[in-house]
Amino acid sequence: MKKSFFAENRILISRLVVTPVVVLILLLTPSITKYPLLNVILEIVGLLIVVVGVLGRIFSSLFMGNNRDQKVVSTGIYATTRNPLYFFSFVGTFGLTLAYGSLIFSVSFLVFFGLYYYKVIKSEEEYLTKHFKGCYTDYKKNTPRFFPNFKLFKIENEYVITSYKSVLKTIIDSSLILVIAILIVLLKNVSPIKGFIYIW
Repeated sequence: MKKSFFAENRILISRLVVTPVVVLILLLTPSITKYPLLNVILEIVGLLIVVVGVLGRIFSSLFMGNNRDQKVVSTGIYATTRNPLYFFSFVGTFGLTLAYGSLIFSVSFLVFFGLYYYKVIKSEEEYLTKHFKGCYTDYKKNTPRFFPNFKLFKIENEYVITSYKSVLKTIIDSSLILVIAILIVLLKNVSPIKGFIYIW
């Protein structure tokens, strides 16, 4: 059984959606900038949330290693949620929208992520159930789909990183979110059209 079109092309589709959004962000100024103190608080909180998302993605990749499609990883962060990489991508990107300070962008992101990644996750679960059969079915029964339950965190035996390339790729990909967030915060405050086009 093949994964759905959405699951196979999730990264490409996400980039196609994000690119025009980033362009819009650079052209618009959130109304929150009219309130300097609140603006700074949201920027700091947003950037801290982005850092949590980045570190969470890196931590998740340490446990996955090169086991993707090879076996069901159910230890470490994968004991707390079946989709830690998606969860921390959600956290990081939401932090980015918070740092930008636009309610419209934050709500739009939540709607897009909820609708689109629900389909992606559902498709991947169908694929993994067919691929790993009872092993993945048991894993589903005991592990939350998306939001982690950190009480379930466990490490069985000594864990060894098996794919440094995978971890390095995740570090680079995840760090881009932080770089983009910092650039957006900087550009938001020095935009040449700042004060002419406001968005909530």
